[in-house]
Amino acid sequence: MKIPLRWLTIFAALLVILVSAKESRANFTLSSHDTEKIELAPFLQILEDPTRSLTLEQVRNSNQFQSNGNNEPVPGYTTSAWWVRFELTNPSSEAYERYIEFADSGEGIPHIDFFLPNQHGETDVIHSGGAVPQTEKMWNHRFNIIPFSIPPQTTSTFYIRAEGDSVKIPIHLYTQNSFLKSMSQDNLWLGANYGFLVVLLASNLFVFFATGERSYLYYVAFLLGIVFSLGGFDGFVGQYFFPNHRYFHTRVVNIAATCAVGALHLFTSEFLQLRKHKPNLHKLALFCACVAFCVAIMNAIYKHNQITNLTVTVDALVCIAIGIASVFQRIPLAWIYTTAFPIFTIGVLITALKQASILPINFFTEEALRIATLSNALFLALALVYRFRYLQKEQERNELRILELDHHLEQNKSATLNKLAIAVIDISDKLNSPLLVIVHVVDRIRERFQHINPDTLVYTQQATDQHLTEFVGTWTKQIPEIENALDDLKSLSKELAEHREQNTKFFLE
Repeated sequence: MKIPLRWLTIFAALLVILVSAKESRANFTLSSHDTEKIELAPFLQILEDPTRSLTLEQVRNSNQFQSNGNNEPVPGYTTSAWWVRFELTNPSSEAYERYIEFADSGEGIPHIDFFLPNQHGETDVIHSGGAVPQTEKMWNHRFNIIPFSIPPQTTSTFYIRAEGDSVKIPIHLYTQNSFLKSMSQDNLWLGANYGFLVVLLASNLFVFFATGERSYLYYVAFLLGIVFSLGGFDGFVGQYFFPNHRYFHTRVVNIAATCAVGALHLFTSEFLQLRKHKPNLHKLALFCACVAFCVAIMNAIYKHNQITNLTVTVDALVCIAIGIASVFQRIPLAWIYTTAFPIFTIGVLITALKQASILPINFFTEEALRIATLSNALFLALALVYRFRYLQKEQERNELRILELDHHLEQNKSATLNKLAIAVIDISDKLNSPLLVIVHVVDRIRERFQHINPDTLVYTQQATDQHLTEFVGTWTKQIPEIENALDDLKSLSKELAEHREQNTKFFLE
């Protein structure tokens, strides 16, 4: 009997799910061999408090706790308070010193309360979170770090209460050595990230001061928004810039992120020269930039995470759509601009799948959005470099065209002067004028026109016309050759002026 292939596939998928699934446990046993960071997510139990009014005693007596899965709890946007319970067992004969880390900068969770049992059988309450000034925290760290001690041969129950408008519950356990090791690794990784962004920012700011090109200024503004947005998310802004001003610390991520996408729209319009090539796309970019800046102002007054995330998401999608439309419209440099966004889109997708608990939590999924943002900034910087070289080559080609046209105009001017000299000689022959007088007049005309700079020919046209009129006098109406020569000279001057005006306008654009 043959088993259909699709049933084998379904059975294999179920087997993988069952094998990879782990039972959530509420108790974790400590050991002296704990040398790495411990993810407490599989050992957590979660309770939702919709009214935000439950006390510790009510929570202790509650039977509504639900076991958490393997991934960290992410309630997301919520109006509820969330309680977390877990147990730690110390089977040894000596007390263990440990650190609890609630890895949130406080930007999304202003109130985090730790309920820790002490050696006297009582409960110590420690307040932390974004609403608590940095100087009042137990540990001067970008996250919420709480040191504690567990007596020997005891099992202690810990409670944590988190209240905010955007909640996730990443709780880790450290020994002193593993905490210092993890902090050193994090600082090295984050230092490399911020150093990379600062180098990009400084170099492009220097190029802006050297060239005055506005696309570099908008790119620098975009990088500033990224730096402050990531700095607020990582907790560095609250730790170093606003340690005692939690109002700004809890809003800096939203303000910086919306300002970044607003600057990105301005950069897009300037980089692709949408005002010149596609005015409708230029207006769309300006409208989206104005909306982003308005949302930034709104967040400075009243913080709203959902509107901010929606604005950032829609604006990023609009930038991608403008890039794709520009490619189809064959706008110069559109393809190099559009290549900056595929990796960014993948990073956003991975982050969303992680938040939905579809993808597991690891270094790659945790840092996907950061890596995507840095790659986006790098590709846009490379696009600016490519654009600079492209415009340089365009300028060289236009300078060659100008030289060729100038040479052509000089030839036309010489031919016109020769025609005019011939016409004058014909007139002198008809009037039986002395040859010496005619040669003097012709030389005078040549000298007059040979010293005229083509750049100033437009401005000396009136003087030229007056000189020729005085020389010709009443003969102009009688001799068609002189009229034709004058017309050729005037058209030559007009053509040269129009050519100069077009090239000046091109370079200004």
